[in-house]
Amino acid sequence: GIAPTRAAARQLVTHRHITVNGKVLNIPSYTVKPGEVVGVREKSKSMEVVTNA
Repeated sequence: GIAPTRAAARQLVTHRHITVNGKVLNIPSYTVKPGEVVGVREKSKSMEVVTNA
């Protein structure tokens, strides 16, 4: 996964570190649909919580 816990994942989304199809996402309850690409913003890839997950 992208984060070690669900709470950490919610915080990453809220703080705008996650992208879906290349667009920044800030809604933790967003439902990802089949075929959508989830990623981490380039600036956020060096964060400890992301690199340890």
